[in-house]
Formats: sequence, C-alpha cells, structure tokens
Amino acid sequence: MRKDIRERIDRIRRGEVPEGYKKTKLGIIPEKWELESFSDIVVIEGGLVDPKIEPYASMYHIGSENIEKNTGRIRDVKRAVEQGLISGKYEFDENSIIYSKIRPKLNKVCIPNYKGICSADCYVIKVKEKILKKYLYNYMLSEYFYKQAQACSMRTKMPKINRKELGTFKIIIPEIEEQEKINTFLEMYDRIIDLQGEKLENVRKKKKWLVQNLLTGKKRLAGFHSLWKKVFIKDVVLEGSKEKVDNIKSYRKITIKLNFGGIEFLNTYRKMADTRPFYVRKKGEIIVGKQNYFHGSIAIVDEEFDGTICSNAIMSFLVKENCCDKYFLLYYLSQTDYINKKSFLANGTGQKELSENDFLNFDIRLPELEEQKAIAQVLATADREIELLKKQLEQIKREKKAMMQLLLTGIVRVDEK
Repeated sequence: MRKDIRERIDRIRRGEVPEGYKKTKLGIIPEKWELESFSDIVVIEGGLVDPKIEPYASMYHIGSENIEKNTGRIRDVKRAVEQGLISGKYEFDENSIIYSKIRPKLNKVCIPNYKGICSADCYVIKVKEKILKKYLYNYMLSEYFYKQAQACSMRTKMPKINRKELGTFKIIIPEIEEQEKINTFLEMYDRIIDLQGEKLENVRKKKKWLVQNLLTGKKRLAGFHSLWKKVFIKDVVLEGSKEKVDNIKSYRKITIKLNFGGIEFLNTYRKMADTRPFYVRKKGEIIVGKQNYFHGSIAIVDEEFDGTICSNAIMSFLVKENCCDKYFLLYYLSQTDYINKKSFLANGTGQKELSENDFLNFDIRLPELEEQKAIAQVLATADREIELLKKQLEQIKREKKAMMQLLLTGIVRVDEK
C-alpha cells in the first residue's frame, strides 16, 4: 500500500479530516459521497402470496435458514410444494435483495438470480436509481450495516428489525461509477473464495471416500493383504486414568465438542449442572461422551489438554498399542455409518446415556497393526489438508472484510489499489 494512503488511513482513524473528505454521522467519507437513509434509496415490497397455489407452489422458497450468515450464499433451497408450505410468503425476482429481519447478529442477506418466494421473516428489497443492487448488497454485508442492525435489536430488546427501524439506517453512497468499480473489485474476492471453497469441498469428499473404503477394507493400501479380524473394543483398550480430583477449581476443565470437533476448555467459573466426580485426563487417552457419542463426541487427548479434568460423563480409555493404533481406532469409531448402526443403543432402549459396558462390547474389524497405522496416516494427511484449506479460506474472508471496510467508506479508493 502506498505511503500516502497509509498516512490518510492513520489520519482518519485519529479523527482528522483529510483534504477532499468530510465528517458525517457514520464517520469521515469523501466529499462527493452522500449519506442517505435506507428508506430513501429502496422500496421494501409488501403483499403476501399463497404458496399452496400456482405459480407460487412451483417456485423455489428461500427461508432464513437457507441464507449463509455473513456470506450471502444460498443453500439447499426447495420448491414450496416440496416443503408443504401453507403460510403467506413474499414474492421476489432477479432484481431483489432478500434480508432476514430476525436475529440480525447472523447478518443474513442474499441476491438470488431467479424468481421465487421467501419467508415472511425476510424483507424483499428493490433499489432505486441512486444505488446499484450489488453495491447495496455488499454494503448490507459490511460491518457498518451490521453494527446498525445490532444496535437496533439491542435497543428494542427484540432479535428482530421492523420496517420502520430498517428505514432509518444510514447508507454511504458513492457515485454510480465508483459503485461499479467497488462491486467489480469485491467480485474478484468472491471468485477466489468460491474457488477455495470448491478445493475444500473436493478434499472433504476425497476424505469421505477414503473413510468409506479404507476403514471397511473395500480398498486396500499397497502391500497389505492379510485378513481383517473381528474383535470387541474391550479387547483393544484398557481403562483410562482414574485419578479423582476433589478441588476442581485448581484444574482446567474440558469437554468434547460435537460432530468430531475435538476437545475444548470449559469456562473455569461455569456452574456445573451436576455433582459428578471429576478425573484427570492424560495425553493419548481416547475420551468418549456418554450422552453424545452418537453426535460425534469422541476425541484423543493431546499435549495441550494433558492434565486437564472432565466429569465421569466422559469415558476414558488407553489403547493397547501392541495390537491397535489409537488414531485408527478414533477414525473407525467416528464413521457415520458405524455410529448409525450402533445408535439404537441410545434410541431403542430409552437409555439417556451410552453405558461403558455397551461401548466396550461394540464389535470392530481390525487389519494388522502396520496397516492400521498406514490408514490412519492417510486420513491424518487429508485432515491436515482440510485444516490448511480452511485456514486459507478464513484468511481470504478476513482480507475481503478488511477491504470492504476501507472501500465502502472511501478511505481507500479502487483506483488507488
């Protein structure tokens, strides 16, 4: 970034007004840019339609749940008739912006490229001549619009924005030509984000294929041919640490995230819901949530969590390293198909918790130890690739967010980039 641009950014952040800029309610912006109320630059459509009749029954329906927060991406839409919708909906077309009026902290806004209907919990917005649809969409995804929405919901103590409040929001508007330049620049970031997202999805699909084939013996790694053996978990594990803790305030407490999300620390001052005993967890132990194993509550204690504690609502085991690789076992027990086959233990018997005895009597199929390690290594490599791509994607999103904050206020101009 040029020296003069950095100096301008620093001056504006100090509250100084550089030449060619002016001070407004939303901060310092270029002199030729305008500050307008939302109600003056858009029309919010009204009039509900019946999703049970044509043509609306055959139209795609967008609900708040179909809009990805902070990105504007539309996910998993279905036609109204497929969803059996009966309550009134709003109609939209290719010129519409859809904004979710509920839970504004989720920041859900999108611009569909087709005609359809949307939930009555959304606003259908059409822009007037002064502002481009894509520019307003980008602005509504920005920090400046988000802060106004948050302030509104806090002021009214309702997680919802009414039409009158929305109309008072202030929007920074450059000339149309500059709006187009900003849109083009941000579209470049969107393309990069989409490409990175596709890479990530492809690697996830690759890992899913590996899990479905390598962990079932359908596909074998080169050099391995021996038969897999059926054993029970109790045959390959030992009881984990039983070092009981009396003064739990002296230890860091952990729990297991759902959906195979790993381990996380509990707030030290969190009030415990029960009086269960707490035990010290050791590096290398496999820990399993009694209540939530079927929702992906399983993990291995690594160095970061060595010496922490958890309640006896979480089972703990040490793997017999002479016959089983702990990482292979973790991957094996994390298979969706495997978990679904065992889920009757939580649902069919009315048990609220998976008992340790039932878990230990789960049957598994094991190849020889060296093949276990080789399979675990392949899957771990896929996991590392996924994590790297996720970090890269988040970094690109942060860069876009930072550029939006600069471009949508005119602190930096597209031609200066």
